[in-house]
Amino acid sequence: MNGVAGEYIMQIVGNILVALVAALHVYFLVLEMFLWTRPYGLKTFGNTLQKAQDSAVLAANQGLYNGFLAAGLIWGLLQPVPGFAVQIKIFFLLCVIVAGLYGAWSVSRKILFVQALPAAIALIAVMLA
Repeated sequence: MNGVAGEYIMQIVGNILVALVAALHVYFLVLEMFLWTRPYGLKTFGNTLQKAQDSAVLAANQGLYNGFLAAGLIWGLLQPVPGFAVQIKIFFLLCVIVAGLYGAWSVSRKILFVQALPAAIALIAVMLA
């Protein structure tokens, strides 16, 4: 495999990983904005119905921010100017990593593996492409 083919494959891998991170954040949006007080949301976050109802507005706000992260990553995937597309993907992946690190520190270590790690792997792939 020559250098051009290898670069192209790495771009595809990077874009697939970015798309997966974007899909995760759309999933987080749905969980936090629409399923927070439903049985699936209660089970996912280990909340009681009362706790979920008390924090529903905050969860919806958090879900909206996750949607913005997903939108930024999708923008990077759809941007037709390659150099600008890479910059957009790097910026939003870094935002996801910072949010994941803060969440791991302030809420649950699990967030490190669910949010920050996939974004870090995608970032590495994007930067190697």
